[in-house]
Amino acid sequence: MRDLFKTLSMQSTANKSFGQVAVELGVLTSDDVRDLLAIQLERTTPLGEVLVELGAISPQAYQREMRAFRVGMAEGANPAHNVAFLEIEAIEAAFANYELIS
Repeated sequence: MRDLFKTLSMQSTANKSFGQVAVELGVLTSDDVRDLLAIQLERTTPLGEVLVELGAISPQAYQREMRAFRVGMAEGANPAHNVAFLEIEAIEAAFANYELIS
């Protein structure tokens, strides 16, 4: 989990893909990234919806952040700037709870 959040944090300021940052940090190999991208193509549930399902964020917060993201993208904003980060502890707790019930 710590590697995931470290990678996401660095990605937000590096203007690079998650995979590029993870490889640079030594968290993943290029083969890992390729395999994960193949899995991602098969997935149908966006990460935000998974976080709502796990209780890491509220549905209202998810909708609010998605609206803000879409407005920013339509205005040509760089998504790495002015990013509101989720509470890492809340996400970790949600994943820990999910692992216990899975």
